[in-house]
Amino acid sequence: MLVASACELFTRQRIRRTVVNQFFRFQSNLPVFISVNRRFTVSLMTDYLARHAQQMRQGGWWQDMTLDQSFQRAVSRFPEKTALVAYRTGLADPQRWTYTELAQKVARAAGALRALGLGPGDVVAVQLPNWWEFVVVALACQRVGAVVNPLMHIFREREMAYMLGFSEAKMLVVPQVFRGFDHEAMAESLRARLPALRHVVVVDGAASNNFSRMLLESTAAPVPGSSSPSCSPDALAVLMFTSGTTGEPKGVTHSANTLTACTHALAGRFHLNADDVMLACSPMGHMTGYASMFLQSIYLGATLVLQDIWEPQRGVAIMVREGV
Repeated sequence: MLVASACELFTRQRIRRTVVNQFFRFQSNLPVFISVNRRFTVSLMTDYLARHAQQMRQGGWWQDMTLDQSFQRAVSRFPEKTALVAYRTGLADPQRWTYTELAQKVARAAGALRALGLGPGDVVAVQLPNWWEFVVVALACQRVGAVVNPLMHIFREREMAYMLGFSEAKMLVVPQVFRGFDHEAMAESLRARLPALRHVVVVDGAASNNFSRMLLESTAAPVPGSSSPSCSPDALAVLMFTSGTTGEPKGVTHSANTLTACTHALAGRFHLNADDVMLACSPMGHMTGYASMFLQSIYLGATLVLQDIWEPQRGVAIMVREGV
């Protein structure tokens, strides 16, 4: 896809999100000229992009629906259906929420994000295992138009410093400790090098930065679902970094339309529908877990089951118990 290829050209430049968003505007028939850091200019013919966008829409791949609208549709269709079952290592019983219960938490978290000054175009980095907090904060970001930057929980100081600095993330959400590593300490140690990073939110944190205290128990007014989305389906919605195996990690950008195309295609290929129960054992910090499981379940109105640490016997037991 030309848009995706063009975005790759920016991965070694410090760019502003307002510049990236220009890639998803197809109204003009004139060439789009985008200058990045005054070093080079990329020229794209918007008539080609317009034709491409038209083909994607006519084929049903781009549905002009934000990720929040997709979630609201699922809540409206299946209010009392189980939306999320979250298994966490060390806890005997999973958390279970209906779509209505999940929507209530998302509305509260969205209100807290907005009160903290986060809105359209702002990047929220999430370095969490497959815990329910990941789902809530990701959906809350889509509610207020913020960009979600999922990060693998195996990343450490070097990768995190680069990715957070590149994206100019304003908020970072981490576990206090996961698999013996102190993520909170790492996050705090990085703050001095990251002037854009205003907030560090810690799941299980003991201080005022505690996830529930900051995002679910805030005095801010909840932000309910609305028919008027806070951003365009063509706006930047998710920033996902590659692993950086052969060089610095590359920031791959997605809009709601491109992500919906992915989930729509996968649902058809695997014959998935709203009656299915899906097990997310692949990390949601990776596109497989994020799009193929998390966003897929929301798109279909299916039930999402989370397993934070893959252990085969436990995974099979969960599949049997939940009807995956």
